[in-house]
Amino acid sequence: MMLPMTPDAIGEQQAVGERWSEAGHHYVTDRWKSSRAEGRDRRLVTKLLERVPELTKVRSTLDVPSGTGRLRRALAGCPLFVQADISMSMLAQAALTDPDREDAALAIPRIQASVHELPFKESSFDLVVCCRLLHHLHSSEDRVAVLQELGRVSGQYVIASYWDSASYQAWRKRTNGPLRRRGRLDVRKPISYDQLRGELGEAGLEPLTRSFSMRFVSQQTFVLARKK
Repeated sequence: MMLPMTPDAIGEQQAVGERWSEAGHHYVTDRWKSSRAEGRDRRLVTKLLERVPELTKVRSTLDVPSGTGRLRRALAGCPLFVQADISMSMLAQAALTDPDREDAALAIPRIQASVHELPFKESSFDLVVCCRLLHHLHSSEDRVAVLQELGRVSGQYVIASYWDSASYQAWRKRTNGPLRRRGRLDVRKPISYDQLRGELGEAGLEPLTRSFSMRFVSQQTFVLARKK
C-alpha cells in the first residue's frame, strides 16, 4: 500500500517540477564544472553494479528522475531500459544527446512521470535507480513515500542517492547556515545513514552497500537496497 502524499510533499513535488521544467539545456551546458564532475554519479552507480554479480544480468531498468540521461552509459546494457522524469525539458535534452538517437532499434522509452506516482505496475523492473532527488525532500515521511514507490515498481533492487550529513560539506553548511546558491537559499537536506536506513526499512527495503565519491568529504552518496 502506497503512503499518501503529505501537503508538504505535494508542494515540494510542484516546486521541483517547476524548478526543472526548463533546466534541460542548463544540465548539458554549464551545470557541471568538468567532464569528471559530470560523470561522477555514473561512476558511483557502476561501483554498486559491479559489487553484486546479479545486477550485471538484469533484464529491465528504470532511471527516475532520469534528467538528461547522464546515467545512460552505466545502465543501458539490459534489454529494457526506461527513462522517466517530470520535466519534458530534461527528457528532450536526453533525446537530443542520445548517441543512438538515429537508430530506431536502440531507441530508449522516455516517459514524463512523477516519482511520487509512477505509471508502472508492481515489480515492473528488475532495478530502479533514483539519482539526486532525496536531498530535495525535507521530511522523513515524504522520503519514505518516494522510496516505497520506487520499491513498488522494482522487482528486487533499488539504487538511490542521498546527501550524507556525516560529510565535511554538510558540516560546513550546518556551521555556516543555509548557504546561498545562484541567488537563493540552499534548502537541500543532508541526512544521516542511520536515518536513511530506517526510512528504507519503513519502505520495505534492506540496504546492502554504499558508494562514495570522497568518503566524509562529498555529500553525494549512493545506496543499493533490496526488497525484503
